[in-house]
This record gives sequence, structure tokens and C-alpha cells, in this order.
Amino acid sequence: MKSFLVLAIACSLVVFQANSKAQVATITIHADQVLHTNSLYLTGACIEDVNHEIYGGIYSQMIFGESFQEPASPTTSLVDFTAYGGGWLPTNGVLQASAGSGPKLIYNGFNQTNGDVSVQLWFSSNAGGNAGLILQVSQAGVGADVFNGYEISLAPAGYLVLGRHVQNFTSLSQVSCSVPIGQWITLEVQYTNASFNILVNNWWTVRETSISRPSLATRTDS
Repeated sequence: MKSFLVLAIACSLVVFQANSKAQVATITIHADQVLHTNSLYLTGACIEDVNHEIYGGIYSQMIFGESFQEPASPTTSLVDFTAYGGGWLPTNGVLQASAGSGPKLIYNGFNQTNGDVSVQLWFSSNAGGNAGLILQVSQAGVGADVFNGYEISLAPAGYLVLGRHVQNFTSLSQVSCSVPIGQWITLEVQYTNASFNILVNNWWTVRETSISRPSLATRTDS
């Protein structure tokens, strides 16, 4: 009696599956009828099927990444500064800059006539290239020589460069000096409209250098 009952149930299941028919689902959209509005605080939604499992939630793209899972942009906007090329990222009180074809970060409130300005530089290797300060800048753009002004920079190869840019580059002086690798180096420039006094780690490198300065408003190849 027990075996017969089990067999009868099995037969019923087979008959039911054989007689069932697939039903077609129909979705009708009335674009002219607004039933509900979205919250202003719903900035994104995610439902994803991964390995036959589903998960989801609210994901915000208002700052960066999904749920803050991705790193920040390689360039961070700094108040009162304008970046022309390159990547500039403040990390633990240090501004990290990626190497490139003349990336520039220009302070918008700088005194163009005279002053005393300094920067601390760190070179991790003695690879080619240089870094430092540019002064009295105008008509700046992206590119190594795309600006009018003066460059005071250090090269890991062991020298200081003083040059003039008028949408090009003219070397005014190149002085051998110690540029240690893996150490902080202080580069200071005291400047007026007639001279530069340049110190590297508080040692005079170029002092009372009178410079004949043509107008920076037009290009010159001299």
C-alpha cells in the first residue's frame, strides 16, 4: 500500500510537467505616465550577478570610485594653484609630482616683482631631468617651454640651472653643486627685477647675478 502511494505521486508529477506550457511575459511601458519620482539622495544603484549569486546596494559616484573603493585621481586640485600637465598629489604633507614633459604648478597669488621663495625637493634617483622653481610667470600652458618667465632648477646629475623662458628656453647659467639623492634639498631664491640670489641647502650657489632681461611679452631667440 505504501509503495503504490509513492508511485501514484510520481506519476502525477510527470503528467503535470508534460501538460504545462511556457508563458510569455509582456512588459508594457507608458513613457507619458509618471507614477513616482526618484530621491535626490539616490546617486546610483548596483545589482550584479556574480557566480550565480546576487548582491547590490547604493553606490555613489559623486566623489570617485564605487563606495570609495578606488584610489583618488593622480591629480588633486590645490587651492590657489593652477596645474599645467603632470600629476600632483598631496600625501602625508608631501606634494608628490610625476615626471613628464615640463609639468608646472603655479601659485596664483605670487609676487612677480621681488621676493624670497623656497622649496624642498627630494630626488629618489639620479635619473635625467630636473625640478625646481619658476618665477615671474605669464602666458603659461601645458608643455616644457610653454610659458614666459625664469627657471631655477636642480638636476640629480649635480648642477643648478638658471634659464629664461619666452615660449622657448635660453640657458643663462649652469653651476655645479651637490644634489644628494634620497635627501631633502632646500632650494631658495631671493629675487628682484635685476638679480637672483640662489641658495642650495643654505649655501650660496649664485649670488648677486645681474641679468639683462628683455621684455617677456614677446618671443626672443637670443
